[in-house]
Amino acid sequence: ATSRDLSTSGVKLQTSDALPVGEEFECLLEMDDHTMSRLTVHCQVRWCRPEGDHFLVGAQFMDLPKATHSRLAYFVNALTRVERGVLK
Repeated sequence: ATSRDLSTSGVKLQTSDALPVGEEFECLLEMDDHTMSRLTVHCQVRWCRPEGDHFLVGAQFMDLPKATHSRLAYFVNALTRVERGVLK
């Protein structure tokens, strides 16, 4: 799967197959930023819809440890600052 949106509460994924709402899975998040190590998070599918030849899936992070939440918040905040600079 490829991420299309990321927040501290969940992720929107592009997948080749539909995932049933309520399904839980482990997700390994690999960031483009070389300073961020991979994060493994437990997710639950909240919604799934077809889009063209793939599916978009909204997954909520479940039972996120404080340390993981902090690292994710740092990355999301840094990414938001970069995007603001690019879009101005």
